[in-house]
Amino acid sequence: MLLLPPIKELISISFCFVDVNLITKLSYCLRRLNAELEAKTAELVRQAEEVIRDQQEILSIPVSTQVKLCEDDDKNFLLCNFSAKLRSIDIQAADDVAVLEDFTDFSLAKTISKIEGKLEEGDLLKSLNDDIIPSVGNEIGTEAQIRFLKAKLRVMQEELDSIVRECSKKDDENRNLNSRVKETEEEHARIQRTVSTQQFQIEKYKMLSEEANRKSEGLQQQLTAVEKVMQPFISFPYLRENGTLGELVFWCTPLPHYSWPPQAPWVSLPPSPIWVLLLPQVFNLY
Repeated sequence: MLLLPPIKELISISFCFVDVNLITKLSYCLRRLNAELEAKTAELVRQAEEVIRDQQEILSIPVSTQVKLCEDDDKNFLLCNFSAKLRSIDIQAADDVAVLEDFTDFSLAKTISKIEGKLEEGDLLKSLNDDIIPSVGNEIGTEAQIRFLKAKLRVMQEELDSIVRECSKKDDENRNLNSRVKETEEEHARIQRTVSTQQFQIEKYKMLSEEANRKSEGLQQQLTAVEKVMQPFISFPYLRENGTLGELVFWCTPLPHYSWPPQAPWVSLPPSPIWVLLLPQVFNLY
């Protein structure tokens, strides 16, 4: 707690006259504040060295052990505390540097004018510890910084939890997508096998169709040859009036159980007037 000169002595200050005892007490307060500031700085340096040493110990641990430590919640909380401590040290060091700069800009005339203004307004006692002399306020500032860092740590922990939840959701979505991709690949392979089987059947049916076309062409050629052979027989008057092409083919087809050519064709063939007419042409065919 900062000790200030009594108010009665401060009231006696004016622009033209300054009490020597007040100046002495102010210089004493400044020296005491400097001593406290040096003590705080030494404490901060010690804390920083401890934190650096702890971090060096952590960095000296092998990578596999660090991975295991990262999986442990207690170790993660310890690392978060180290980072919070480093941040608090940085903030405190920045505040101390600002205080030193304030001391360099300290002016006694400005301080006296501030005191007189506060006396005229009547709220000197409210702001006596804050506005008369530039004070460090390390104790209150440190506690506020600690509370702020704890709140910030909680917020960061909540953000980290939310990020972990989002990552887990993304992992689930990735697994679902991978399963769908596998199913799609299996379906594609099955469709590919079906297509290859159908293609093989198409080739097979195409070959059968070509073979059937060749047989049809051969039969067509045979039919054309038979028609050419039978064309002279169709010109007989008896066949034009009473016979058909089917009868002509039937009667002109040799039977397998008869010997051919027979010694007496008119004896071995069935009796018919057609054979009498076609007998010379039959002998010419064979």
